[in-house]
Amino acid sequence: MVHNCINNIENEFNVEGIKVNGNSCWPLFRNKFFELIRSKKLNVKSRINQVGFTNFFKLLWLSKYGIKFLLFPKKVDFLIFSATERRKELNGQYHDRVVEGIHSMSKSLLIENPFPAISHIPKRKLPNKNVLSESALYFLAKVFSIGARYELKGEETLNAIKDKYDIQLSTGSIIKRYLGQKKVGRLLVTLFRPKAVFFVYSASSQGYINAFKEASIPVIELQHGVINKEHIVYNNQISLNRNMLPDYLLTYGEYELQLFDEKNYFVDSSKVFPIGNYLIDYYRERIGKKERKKQLVFSGQSIFDKKSIPWLIEIARALSEWEIVVVPRQGSDMCALETAKNIYVERKKSIYEVITESNLHCTVNSSSCIDALALGIPTIFLNVDNQARNYYENVSKFYSFADNPSEAIRLLESFNPVPESEVIKESKYFVVNDYYKNIDSFLKNRLNI
Repeated sequence: MVHNCINNIENEFNVEGIKVNGNSCWPLFRNKFFELIRSKKLNVKSRINQVGFTNFFKLLWLSKYGIKFLLFPKKVDFLIFSATERRKELNGQYHDRVVEGIHSMSKSLLIENPFPAISHIPKRKLPNKNVLSESALYFLAKVFSIGARYELKGEETLNAIKDKYDIQLSTGSIIKRYLGQKKVGRLLVTLFRPKAVFFVYSASSQGYINAFKEASIPVIELQHGVINKEHIVYNNQISLNRNMLPDYLLTYGEYELQLFDEKNYFVDSSKVFPIGNYLIDYYRERIGKKERKKQLVFSGQSIFDKKSIPWLIEIARALSEWEIVVVPRQGSDMCALETAKNIYVERKKSIYEVITESNLHCTVNSSSCIDALALGIPTIFLNVDNQARNYYENVSKFYSFADNPSEAIRLLESFNPVPESEVIKESKYFVVNDYYKNIDSFLKNRLNI
């Protein structure tokens, strides 16, 4: 299985012996190897962002977005790292679905990654305009990494892994990026003097994290998607360099607590706290009567779009009484689906809003299945390359699986609506209520802020 490849590597090779300037650095390469192996084995698009010639100039242009915060810095309580793709439209403004709650309730600066679409939402459409493009930091890190000197031990181990799986990976550029990030992180500490730093995804920001932890600043990761035994980032079977990992993990619910035992070194179980999700709280209070009796919402994922499109077209043609609303990821092209009369590609509404209007949710393995539970509807998974069962089998009685389009059609034909209250009751285990109360409690009682 692809998801076992990192465990196999860590059992076979001396990855603890891979060091940069005397410090363990396997976390720099761990997820990169997984993405490349996964992409090759499953023939899906890699999620590793590539800059390239054209994107380089796009990023250069975006560097002016919020540049005033770097040129005229002021002390903040928190620095928050997230990405533009997480913004969802709500009442005419685009909220970051993960961090908008903490961002809007505090004196903070949001540092926003423009990938994958390489764009930012105009500031006039944001509820909080204290946003700086990470593009500026990208170029600073590039400058700081020029001529960077380092001592790498264990290079032969990295080469042996690359040879075994027949993949290409520029270890030198990854190390230089890390060293450049670390210098930028030190600069951010000097400029903004934050009390804490939040990351929506920490696995590509080890240099920043190292700098913040050297300055004794707590680093907190916020859950943005599924966290389970199949997610390689959150399952570390060997003790890694803690200076590259977060101090705390704030989750949607209690389900994730079971993952962090004494055999998992990502984070100590005593430092995992369920806080919920502020957008789920918002939409839970606004679930209304369904206008249609048979509306299916499909959560797109760019890496599975190519393989899921034929499934959806076959389902739509067989079940003309169902309206299928597809919500694609940012920058994803799902135009081919519009050849079916009862498929509509929704490019304006958020997945949360469409879920509240639908009777059933469908995806390959998007974490929107958690949102669907929290908002009262079941999920049918399209088990493309077994990626659905790997992640979600035996998780909820409101999850069902189709191993081919025919099985999906059968499940839809036999579908009987479930009372929303029954689904929401179970979802409390996955997404707790009272986001603002929970995050405030964490800041006061754990961080003393």
